[in-house]
Amino acid sequence: MLDTHPRRFHLCMNVDGFLKNSVYPRDYRNVFRDDQGKTLEPAAARAQLEIEKAKGRHVIPMSKECGSPCQHADKGCTGFVYGGALEKQGCPGYRIAAEKPPAPTPTRTCLSCGSQTNTQGELPCGH
Repeated sequence: MLDTHPRRFHLCMNVDGFLKNSVYPRDYRNVFRDDQGKTLEPAAARAQLEIEKAKGRHVIPMSKECGSPCQHADKGCTGFVYGGALEKQGCPGYRIAAEKPPAPTPTRTCLSCGSQTNTQGELPCGH
């Protein structure tokens, strides 16, 4: 059965793709942070990517909310997948509450000519 509940997914980065397609040190600046939120210098960032590769990780999470185990396990997330089949890598997602649509703008009527507001909530007559 198809699950139609709204889900949230977090982005991930392909480690080899970043190493192959990025110019060092320019593209490494202000991209990576440590666990305390401090920005990593390019040399430290590249070293960390090499460590991730050595662990056999193909992708890494781009959100501090992602991990394995996941902090959203209670919402159905099975945890970030660092390797394996390409289509299974990354954040598997978790259920979120459906967002309520915005309240409709009340219809107004121009007292001069009787026209009513359009879909943007404006009076077309300009009064």
